Amino acid sequence: MHHIGHFQARVRTIRGLIQACLFYQLFQIRSQQAQSNYKILRQYEQDPNSAHQQLRKKNPNDRESTGGSSTTTLSPAASTSRSNRSISSKEMVTVPMDLYSLSFYQNKILHHLMWAHRIWKETHAQIPVVNRDFIAHLDRICGNLKMDSDLRDIAIWLLTSVKWMNEEYGELKNAT
Repeated sequence: MHHIGHFQARVRTIRGLIQACLFYQLFQIRSQQAQSNYKILRQYEQDPNSAHQQLRKKNPNDRESTGGSSTTTLSPAASTSRSNRSISSKEMVTVPMDLYSLSFYQNKILHHLMWAHRIWKETHAQIPVVNRDFIAHLDRICGNLKMDSDLRDIAIWLLTSVKWMNEEYGELKNAT
C-alpha cells in the first residue's frame, strides 16, 4: 500500500502546524506573567535590593520565593562592573533563590514562543508539494491557519483535516 507514505506526510505536516499553534497558545496564556517577570528581572539588574523586596511582597507565603533562609544560588556570570560584560567560567555572582526561580520560569515561558516559531517555520519549509493543495484547500474552507489562531479555529482546522483524510482513505480502500 504505497498510499501510507502520502498519509504519513500529511499527518506530519498537520501535526507540525497544530503543535506550533499550541506552543504559541501556551506562550499567550503566560505572556502577562512573562512581562511582569521581565520588569522584576530588569529592576533587579538596576537595583537588586528593591527587586528582591518586591518579589518577597508579591509571594509572602512562598518559602522558595521569599528566601526564608539566606539560600542563594551561584550562577556563572560576570561579577565585575557593568562596563566589563565579558564572562569567564571562573567568575560567579550570587543571586537570591527567588530571582533564580523567576528567571528559570521566565525561560520556560519564552521556550514556548521559541518552539512555536521554530516548528512553524520548519513545517512550512518541509510541506511536500503534493500536500500544498490539501493545506491551501483547508485554509480556504476553514480559514487561514496562523500561528496565533484561536483554539476554536485550530480545532476546526484539525478536525476538518482528519475528516478529509478519513474520507480519502475510505475512497482509496474501496477502490482497491
